[in-house]
Amino acid sequence: MADPKDIFLEVGRSGLKRSGGFIQEEFEPKLQGQRGMAIYREMGDNCAIVGAGLLGITSLIKQAQWKTEPFSNAREDVARSTFVWDALNDMSISWPVMLADIMTMHQYGFAPLEIVYKRRGRVDAVDGAARSKYRDGKIGWRKLALRAQESITRWEFAAAEDGGGLIGMWQSAAPDYREVFIPIEKLLLFRLRPEKANPEGVSLLRSAYFAWYFLKRLSEIEAIGAERNAAGIAVMRIPAECMLDTAMASQKAVYTAAKKMVENLRNNEQAGVVLSSERDETHGELLYTLELLASPGGTKQADIGEMVKRYKQDIAYAMLTDILLLGHETGTGSGKALSGDKYEFFTLFLGAAMDAIAEVFNLHAIPRLAALNGWPEDRLPRLVHGSIERPNLELLGAFVGSLAGAGADIFPDEALIEHLYELAKLPITGRAEAIAAQVAGTTAST
Repeated sequence: MADPKDIFLEVGRSGLKRSGGFIQEEFEPKLQGQRGMAIYREMGDNCAIVGAGLLGITSLIKQAQWKTEPFSNAREDVARSTFVWDALNDMSISWPVMLADIMTMHQYGFAPLEIVYKRRGRVDAVDGAARSKYRDGKIGWRKLALRAQESITRWEFAAAEDGGGLIGMWQSAAPDYREVFIPIEKLLLFRLRPEKANPEGVSLLRSAYFAWYFLKRLSEIEAIGAERNAAGIAVMRIPAECMLDTAMASQKAVYTAAKKMVENLRNNEQAGVVLSSERDETHGELLYTLELLASPGGTKQADIGEMVKRYKQDIAYAMLTDILLLGHETGTGSGKALSGDKYEFFTLFLGAAMDAIAEVFNLHAIPRLAALNGWPEDRLPRLVHGSIERPNLELLGAFVGSLAGAGADIFPDEALIEHLYELAKLPITGRAEAIAAQVAGTTAST
């Protein structure tokens, strides 16, 4: 038995519940495995609140500035940084599209992308997928392609004595649904919450599931109630003997036809019906009648509306996107007052998501590409991102003006001037010195 005091020995385990390659962390059976991925797909496609939240998250992160940062200002390090950024923009899948694929980790909890390399300079690719804008013969990325979450069947882990780490995943995808194994060396696995080293992470929609579940059903009830209030319920009366178990075949056929007629009226597939004019011999009443049973009213539609509203809010809260409801749920004054704080909190969440994306590239994608091109592993470039927070230009301008008025020598600083223009999303024309002179002159005149 190994000595548990050995500092190089791993004694404990992550505690991830798994069996036969299937993750069993989710206690709600409906949300496990491929069945759960199908539900998350339905939530994103059919729920307006979920869809808007996911689209807003993806759009904001795509608008952020992404770039590679060299290890140092040495010429070799700058060249490697440029190479990596060029490689990200030399794929058959564009950077914005690939970023949107990565962002599906919010919906499903994880986003597995397969790494496909190419030799830069190939001109013999018939479909153009392996072609490159560069002819240096180096190895670049052909594509970093998403492997649909609902197509992942199971995961492969190493034996316990070998550490029990993840070694790959199995996929069964259309059109042939042939199960294939993709090793972890060919994967970039993006996860929103990687607790317990769970390869499936935790979906952003997980906490919103039950609110969505009840919202879906309440919306159906609300729609059915509105339809019944407007059109009533079709009721058809036929002779009682047609509904008896002892009825003859012809009588049972009448009963079946009557039920079908009512169903068709409910589905609005019939504009009218044709009934027999036959009357009862004793009382002279029609044997067949059809009428609409109107709703007595007071079906608590307003109460259902309030419940629907509450569940929408719960979904938005769970996704941290309740800022989307400010204009609807509050007055313009209070909503505007709250929006600043809520947006700031929201951008903190998005910043953490972008950090997670950059971390996967910096720990796995870039080192593997560097090794294939023979770079030193201790001088690698990094993928970094900018901020998506909205600067308050009024406050920023007042602050800069106060500094200048106090005699601070800030305007000759080219980097500062360019940064201020970048925050304001203004084009930088001419030399930074000219810009600084203009700003300084404006400030002096005021």
